[in-house]
Amino acid sequence: MIDRPIESCYVNIATSLQRPGADFGIAKVLCLGLARQVDSLLSALSYSNRLAESHYDQITRLRAEKNRLREQLAELQRLADQRGNAVAGLLVQQSSAAQEKAR
Repeated sequence: MIDRPIESCYVNIATSLQRPGADFGIAKVLCLGLARQVDSLLSALSYSNRLAESHYDQITRLRAEKNRLREQLAELQRLADQRGNAVAGLLVQQSSAAQEKAR
């Protein structure tokens, strides 16, 4: 992004106008005021745009982190299911062995 100077070319043009009469002086003052308002709006929009881009980048990073955590959670769930099945298998084996000893 290009940072604009505090006063734009509009302000420079307005301040360089010749002042042939009082009526033109009022127009110059109005033009200068409007030019400064345009500069203020441009500054505000530029700041707002940088802020929006920053928030967008932050949201993108958070989404990536959420996806990474979701993948980790899925892997942990898979490992927990695998261990649960292994424990269940051992319990069945021990139960069968205990029943045969009891006979």
